[in-house]
Amino acid sequence: MNRTIKEIPQSDIDTYINLACMAYPSFKDLSAEGLQSFKELIKVRFEDESTHYFGMYQDNQLIAAMRLFDFKMNFLDQMIDASGLASLAVDLLYKKQGIAKEMIAFYEDYYKKQNIPIAMLLPFKTDYYFKQGYGYGSKINRYKIKAIDFPQCKDTSTLYHVPKEYIEEIHYCYDIFHKQHHGLLNRISDEKYDYLNNHDYYIVGNYVHQIITGYMIYYFENGKEDNYTINNMIVVELVYLDSATLDKLLGFIHKQADQVNLVQIDTCNDNFHMLFANPLNDTQNYIPYGYLESNVQGIGPMYKILDINQAFKQVSYRNYNHVNAKVKFDITYEDDSITSTVVHFVDGQAILDQSDYDVTLSMSINHFSSLFVGSTNLNELHQLGLITLDDLSYLNILNLAFICQKPYVNTDF
Repeated sequence: MNRTIKEIPQSDIDTYINLACMAYPSFKDLSAEGLQSFKELIKVRFEDESTHYFGMYQDNQLIAAMRLFDFKMNFLDQMIDASGLASLAVDLLYKKQGIAKEMIAFYEDYYKKQNIPIAMLLPFKTDYYFKQGYGYGSKINRYKIKAIDFPQCKDTSTLYHVPKEYIEEIHYCYDIFHKQHHGLLNRISDEKYDYLNNHDYYIVGNYVHQIITGYMIYYFENGKEDNYTINNMIVVELVYLDSATLDKLLGFIHKQADQVNLVQIDTCNDNFHMLFANPLNDTQNYIPYGYLESNVQGIGPMYKILDINQAFKQVSYRNYNHVNAKVKFDITYEDDSITSTVVHFVDGQAILDQSDYDVTLSMSINHFSSLFVGSTNLNELHQLGLITLDDLSYLNILNLAFICQKPYVNTDF
């Protein structure tokens, strides 16, 4: 038995499609038309230079596959290289043989050799990837709010329907949005393909001097089975470059209240509810100690720092909030090995390759990864018993060092 992992050639597209469809059957239309549509999407993906398909072959037979991404991530207002793993699929006959773990190891090694230390993935099972050393990113909030409860806007005269032939203007607006939000990723081929080929999508954009300063992609679904005049609005994406544009887009939703009942909208902004006098969803659930349900949350991207030294070097421009401290990080990996890294924080600058230290911070690679990207803070990890600090007088100092904007991610890869 000879197994190798290598890039999948275009000549194996049909084999790959069969493998992917059987690995995720509930997500696929297995009719002839559905398979043909999926094949067209796969062709687009294969042509994307920032996407790589790798497969495990056993005696020249494809038995597992995955899709890797070369991302450009906004990390505290500068673009850095990051990596992503998606569509990890194993042939049904070869499951429970450790193949997925081998594929993940290949993924990590592939980008580690390129000095790209931040690895991302969207988990199909959080416990599996947590055991592989991946930590949680920011949660996403799903609101279902009545259209009538959206704030009004007196002047929405700068809003227009955006024809799909102007899709590049939408991507240009997103590129600016990308530069404004920590954690955000560049556009991928799937998103561009969906916007052009999903006939249910509508786009409304705000124009200022013929430039789109924000847009909303949405579609409708029936809101009451026996009444065709009642609709729900599903917001696929909401992008805005300034608060004035946001005000107009929300005002547009409010104006649809005569025919739209609920509006479903997803956001990583934890304070989104502050826009509304009534941000409650339609469940009317009561949560003990007097809380009313406003939204549900979901766990999305998980992160793993593949090389701690390289991660500090990659974001050497980062200022750790002007903290001064000499710290030894003892990081435990998924195989129980421990890597020690000494960092001197001098007025917030991280200086590596040091030997002396004043305090030792011990934690798993999962939680260090979450801390490093800003999706959690040290005080909360300490309260949960997930770190060890041999001198607690440094707790508040080191907590301050890593506090930053939480990563915002809206890419479904």
